[in-house]
Amino acid sequence: MTPDILSKISVVLSSPLSLEMEVTYILSGIRKIIERDELEDEYTYLFFHCNWALHTSMDRGLAKTVLSNFNDAYPHLASGMDIHELPNGNGREIEMISKMEKFREELSKFLKEHHLPDISKGNNWPRFLHLYGHIIEDCPLKIKSSDDQSTVTEVVIKMETANEHPHNQTYYKINWNIIARDGNQGTFFIINSFFDDEERI
Repeated sequence: MTPDILSKISVVLSSPLSLEMEVTYILSGIRKIIERDELEDEYTYLFFHCNWALHTSMDRGLAKTVLSNFNDAYPHLASGMDIHELPNGNGREIEMISKMEKFREELSKFLKEHHLPDISKGNNWPRFLHLYGHIIEDCPLKIKSSDDQSTVTEVVIKMETANEHPHNQTYYKINWNIIARDGNQGTFFIINSFFDDEERI
């Protein structure tokens, strides 16, 4: 089964990605291999992001850890504090999650180990992330209702793409909305861009 899945993923990766369904297909195939070969511990973040692309909401596994970090950060972000000002290393954790650094790192490792084109480099990564962001948009990470100690109930992604593309470059914003039980929320965003006409290397 693995050679067949990998060959299909390779075909999709052979051309610049332009559709959300291409990213979904890639992550679905990767998830199958990780799950079948019991590699969840080796690709913790990659498996988490594959699942996020395939589910309407998440509250288990790494999602619980991610939500715990956001719960700790919420009071500070809701008061207007910048990520870099968060105490006890929480800012670094939130920044790593929001920039999807571990996702990129583990995806690159997986693709290299399976001799697939590495789309985590150069212009390919922000293009990929733009499509991925639209896939997980409105698919919240949720705190279980039984967890009454948590201030935060869910974290929701919202995407914004600039209408104008200066220098043939697409700019987009990934908004992270942290929603509390009282209906208030803390929000921050990550800005990224990619060149529209650059071919994959």
